[in-house]
Amino acid sequence: MASLNEALPNSRPGKSGQGTKQPHHLRDSHRPLRSELEWRVSEGLLFTMLFLTESYFLKGSPREAEYFARQAVDFAEQLNAPAVASRALARQGEIQLYMARPEDAHINLTKAADLLQSMPGLDAADIFRLKVEYNLRTKGDVPIEPFDETLTMLDELNNAFRQFDHLAFGFVVYLFFKLYNID
Repeated sequence: MASLNEALPNSRPGKSGQGTKQPHHLRDSHRPLRSELEWRVSEGLLFTMLFLTESYFLKGSPREAEYFARQAVDFAEQLNAPAVASRALARQGEIQLYMARPEDAHINLTKAADLLQSMPGLDAADIFRLKVEYNLRTKGDVPIEPFDETLTMLDELNNAFRQFDHLAFGFVVYLFFKLYNID
C-alpha cells in the first residue's frame, strides 16, 4: 500500500522530484478541481460575510455590519470579483448613510458604481436607490436623472431576459405550435 505522501499531489515548490513520479496527466488533473474547490470555499466565505453584514445591520449594530462589509470588499478585491466587491461597497455605503457619514457613503457608492461600469442588474439598481437616498439626506431634493437611468437600465435588463427566454424556449414554443397545428 502506498503512503499518503505518494498519493497526494506535491504542492511544495522545489520538491517535485521527490517520491515516486506520477505521470504528467495525473499530476495536472488535480489543479482544476482544487481551483474549483478553492473558488467554492471563497464564494461561500464572501456570501457569509455579506450575510453577516446584512444581519448585523438589521439587528442594529452598524459598526459590526460595516466591519464585515469592509472585509467582504477586501476579500472580493483579492479574488478579482468586481460584482461582489461592488455589492459589498454598496452595503458599506448604505451603512455609512445610516451612521450619518455621508462623505464616506458617497465615496463607497461611487466606487461601487464604477466597478459595475453601467452593467444592468439588480445591484446597479440598488446603487441608484442608495444614491437617491444620499441626495435626500444631504441636499434635501432628488434629481430626476437617477430615476431615468434606473428605468433605462431595467428596460435593458428586461430586453436581455426576453432575448434569453426566446433563445431558451423559442424552439419549445415552435414545437408546441407545430404539434398542435396552431398558426
